[in-house]
Order: sequence, then structure tokens, then C-alpha cells
Amino acid sequence: MSETSAITSDQQHSLFQLPFGAAFRYSFTREGQFEPYISTKLGTEYSEMSTYMNVMKVYDRQWGFYVAPELGMNIFFTPEKKIGLHVAAYYNYATNKSKVLTYSMDGINNWGVCFGVAF
Repeated sequence: MSETSAITSDQQHSLFQLPFGAAFRYSFTREGQFEPYISTKLGTEYSEMSTYMNVMKVYDRQWGFYVAPELGMNIFFTPEKKIGLHVAAYYNYATNKSKVLTYSMDGINNWGVCFGVAF
């Protein structure tokens, strides 16, 4: 497809990401009810960029390098540390490049926060 072409159909775009790799974590302290940590994940990432049009799918599958630093804390409610709250902020970056029809991407990045249960 060229830049001057047009598709007159419903289009739905999607991006699937699946990282593989190793995770490294450093806890600053394991004493007390607050356990702050820093971690990073390194590896590769598989991605598939797709455009769905009625009964047809156009896609591009790629592999790239993946890195994800994270800063978080486990907060326990009791000194016995049986159950607590997990809070973290993270950033993900992958070097994947893709082109589907006239759409292209050069690198994928995400950021977010996590809330969960720690035990």
C-alpha cells in the first residue's frame, strides 16, 4: 500500500507484546514492616502489530531487546509479615520496529503503577 492509497473498511489496530528474560531485584531492607526495593528485567520481546479489516488481518511480527526498571515497596500490616500491600511504579521499553499498511512504530514503551497483595 502506498501513502496515497485508501482503504474504505472498518479497521481495528492492535499490538500484542510478550517479553522473555531475567529479573534482578535488590531489597534495601527486609527488617520492619516496610520493604523498599528496586528491580530490572532484561531480555527479548516478541510483538505483533495487527490491523483487522472485516474478515482480513494484516500483521507484522518482530523481536527486539527489552528492559524494564521498577521501583516498589511491600508494606506489611503486622510485624509477623503474613499479609500486606504491594505498591510499585514501572517503565518498559522494547526496541521492536514494525510496519503494517501505512502505520509504523519504532520502539515500544509503557509506564504504570501496580497495586497488589504481598505475603
